[in-house]
Amino acid sequence: MSIAGDRVNLSLRAALDLRWKRQEVLAHNLANAETPGFVPRDLEFEGVLQSVVEPTEVETPAGRGGDGGGARPLGVAEEQALIERAEIGDSLDQNGVDTDKEMARIADNSLHFQAQIEVLRRRYAAVQRAIASMSGT
Repeated sequence: MSIAGDRVNLSLRAALDLRWKRQEVLAHNLANAETPGFVPRDLEFEGVLQSVVEPTEVETPAGRGGDGGGARPLGVAEEQALIERAEIGDSLDQNGVDTDKEMARIADNSLHFQAQIEVLRRRYAAVQRAIASMSGT
């Protein structure tokens, strides 16, 4: 099995994809902060990530390698996990976007995204060091 196809890397890549999708959803909410009646949405990150990385009964074709399991399609899982946040406060136009909370969610999501990129970068750097030490360079 290659490092790119191991369970940790697949999980990290799925997490990055979901963080990216969540960033898009949160940015859409912020862009509609002045839209009357707008109901903000969010992505249930942890539940979706678990459903994406759990192996399914999909078989790997012979000769391609792998452990016989696959991950669920990301697009299907993330669409099922989009939820509406009905946090309509004292807004006269019934807009549910609180810009301060939305900016905090965006910052938190961005921080997690950067951390996951760093973990992935370090994993690949460790592999590079191992290859370099084996080849004597």
